[in-house]
Amino acid sequence: MMRDTSLKDLPSAKALRRALLLVSGVIAWLGGAPGANAANCITGVPSFQLELFPSGTAPLSICQTTPVAPAMGISGPGFVSDAEGIASVGSLGAIARALGPDSASVHARFKDDFPFFFSGSGVATLEFTAPLSGSLTGFGADVAGFMGVIGLDLLSVAGGTLHSPGTQVLDVSVLLGFPDTIDVTGDLIVDAFPRPGFTASATFLDSLDITNIQLFDLAGHLLDGNVVLADAEGRVLPVASPAPPPPPSAPEPSAALLLTAGIGLLAVTRMWRRASR
Repeated sequence: MMRDTSLKDLPSAKALRRALLLVSGVIAWLGGAPGANAANCITGVPSFQLELFPSGTAPLSICQTTPVAPAMGISGPGFVSDAEGIASVGSLGAIARALGPDSASVHARFKDDFPFFFSGSGVATLEFTAPLSGSLTGFGADVAGFMGVIGLDLLSVAGGTLHSPGTQVLDVSVLLGFPDTIDVTGDLIVDAFPRPGFTASATFLDSLDITNIQLFDLAGHLLDGNVVLADAEGRVLPVASPAPPPPPSAPEPSAALLLTAGIGLLAVTRMWRRASR
């Protein structure tokens, strides 16, 4: 399926396409239905979806219950177009690179449910921190990152979209002392629609993440500063970053070295006593 090069350079066409993709993601988030290419996608959770659009090819759409990370190589001689993406638990990444008049686009999405129980009584606030990091290079590079959470018991909803690197803080109300479920959805769309003869690159690989979850009471007091949610398959949110390697320890002195040092110290002590007589 060839892309219409007469439309792809128009900012209004790019904005309309991103808006339609985000609207499909929000509808799927609220209604529990899959996003684009619904006939090829599952309807339950967890759901991990990728759509890749390198120039001159039909879209590659993958939607399944396990995280996906396919990649499509650069097509043709030299730097023409490249699209790759990752959809994982609480983390999305995508790269779109192109040389005009070719183009590339990636839509990565995940949706999952996380049951929880917090002791106590009353209502509290669960706060999610979701940064978007990456870079836009050249004319025609765009990004849209959406993250949303729903506290199902109270139907508390929070969501937001970033169009440049930054951080979202999402707050949902939850009940203490009752089991509940948090529904989490993320959408990341990167586009590279360069002008003829120019390059564009949107590099946001491993960039839309939930990095921290905290629990506050209604007065703003911290109840739990390190909340980890686990889905039915045991996948945790947020994903723990690899622990830094331990610092190198100083080598312990060997027994022979200690014995030699002790003999030397004893000899110096005897010489000092003789000289002092």
